[in-house]
Amino acid sequence: MSRLTTLARQHKIPPHIPPGHCGCGVGRSHHLHGRVRGRRYAGRVPPSDHRPAALVVAVVGAGVSALAVLVLAVVALFSGHGTFSGGVGVALLVYGALLLVSTWGLWSLSLFGRGPVLALSLLNVAAAWTFTGSAPWMWAAVVVCAVTAVAAALPATSRALHLRRNGDVSEADEPRPTGEQGR
Repeated sequence: MSRLTTLARQHKIPPHIPPGHCGCGVGRSHHLHGRVRGRRYAGRVPPSDHRPAALVVAVVGAGVSALAVLVLAVVALFSGHGTFSGGVGVALLVYGALLLVSTWGLWSLSLFGRGPVLALSLLNVAAAWTFTGSAPWMWAAVVVCAVTAVAAALPATSRALHLRRNGDVSEADEPRPTGEQGR
């Protein structure tokens, strides 16, 4: 008996239930949910055909922002302006790493990735906005961060992350009618 069959029996999953709908409450990281067309994908990251464009835009925007912050951190560390720029560089390294980890979480379809990406993108919009008067090229950063925040907040991203609306979502990620019983 295969490991998949054993786990399916433990969770009392009938063979006709598609992967990801066993109702066990474990979520996307469950090994039974890792089946796509009969093969298991590596790790927790599903194939890219399951990600909507809004999610991809949010991930790319957050990744670009994270890399820009990390470049600024390296520049601050090696600028040679003393202890203050070293402290700023370390703070930017931590901030950029946090944004990069959040970006990976969002790409992995983790609910814990969307909140930090959204919050840090809004923070980046505010920070970049303050520099637009003296550095007009910072408008590019404002636009990238604003588009990232909007893309992370779109309903398509919510559906991709399987956010529960009213506590219950059907297979099509739409709220179930009130008279329909759950499984």
